[in-house]
Amino acid sequence: MHAILHDATVDRRQLMLGAGALGAVGVAGLAGEPAEAVTAAARRPKLRRGSRSQYVLWMKKRLVAAKCWPGAMTTYFGPQCQQAVYAFQKTNGLYADGVVGPQTWAALFAPKPFVPRATSGRWVEIDLDKQLLVYVRHGRVVEIHNTSTGNGKGYWFNGKYYPHAVTPRGTWYSMWTTGEDGWRHGQLGKMWRPWFFAPGGYAIHGSTFIPPYPDSHGCARLTVAAMNRFISYGWIRGDRNLRIYGTGPNQAPLGATVRAAGAGALPPSESAHAADLGLTSVRQID
Repeated sequence: MHAILHDATVDRRQLMLGAGALGAVGVAGLAGEPAEAVTAAARRPKLRRGSRSQYVLWMKKRLVAAKCWPGAMTTYFGPQCQQAVYAFQKTNGLYADGVVGPQTWAALFAPKPFVPRATSGRWVEIDLDKQLLVYVRHGRVVEIHNTSTGNGKGYWFNGKYYPHAVTPRGTWYSMWTTGEDGWRHGQLGKMWRPWFFAPGGYAIHGSTFIPPYPDSHGCARLTVAAMNRFISYGWIRGDRNLRIYGTGPNQAPLGATVRAAGAGALPPSESAHAADLGLTSVRQID
């Protein structure tokens, strides 16, 4: 279990969860970063969405070095920067509130790496436990993004009620699009430039609401800007492999499984859900 550290005094509940003091903070500055940004730890202000100062730009440079994309390199803390802070906090075992306080500042100077599962090839990885979407090239992390996947709640689709919204785990060997270059409107809401990875409407798509917790009907959300970035850079395309692992809310753990010819192993509840939606393309469950 990853320690959950808040940007405040560690309370009794956190100690019970195993939160402890961070290690020594590195003091090496980035290119163009003044010494005061590195050494004046006590004077670093708390930053949040809407903040505007030179410290925001210095913080963004640290996020980029940690493979988290904050958007435009300006002194303004906007919505994409908040998403990058979410991603960074999750990667480093911090409470993902999008606020850069003492604990997050400390971690920015001694970041922990995200360790991908892929060791070769080009992959999109979705970690359901951490709610992160990561592009990996030849075993190296290119970029880490906050995402929001299946929330485990019930919903109606095509006249049928599903008790738990889950994101199907496994290894998917291709993606496809129906050609939208903008918003696609459907029964479960709207999706920006969706790329599908499983029958039944499961996609990675842009959205205007990407909280740091599971909130979707099973898709993986990115910001509109991040979705555009993934498509323009070719990180999402027809021959892209996708690996989804971990456990979402109300998603049976990978343990007791059933097997079908040509398919991976799925827990019984997830297998039934997959069968209902025609999900026969699961090649492997991690």
